[in-house]
Amino acid sequence: MKVMKVAVLGGVLLLASAVHAGAAAAAAAPGAELTLSVTAQGSDTPATARLTCDPDGGTHPAPKAACDALRAVDGRPELLTPAPGTVCVGLYDPRTVQITGHWQGREVSYEATFGNECHLRAATGPIFAF
Repeated sequence: MKVMKVAVLGGVLLLASAVHAGAAAAAAAPGAELTLSVTAQGSDTPATARLTCDPDGGTHPAPKAACDALRAVDGRPELLTPAPGTVCVGLYDPRTVQITGHWQGREVSYEATFGNECHLRAATGPIFAF
């Protein structure tokens, strides 16, 4: 009987240790680490920012707003929708944007070109506002 109690207690301790290790690994995994860039037509040098989410930070000037916008689409920038009621002029001055990195353990690779700065801001909000 004593051997059975020791075996059961050992199994419980082993299970508790495994659960604790799994929770610690999940807590240590960063929410997002992204590199964002905006390139104007005719430019060889993009403007860039680093964005981390959960915790929000990086070199982006408004990390909380940018992370909130990405959280709304689960880190999938292709699902962003333009802000309603925004009116942009027809001036063609394209901006190409890119996001690379990871979001909640998933790789992110996004690229899009917008007709001008206004279209870019209307479609992506604060994400590329740097």
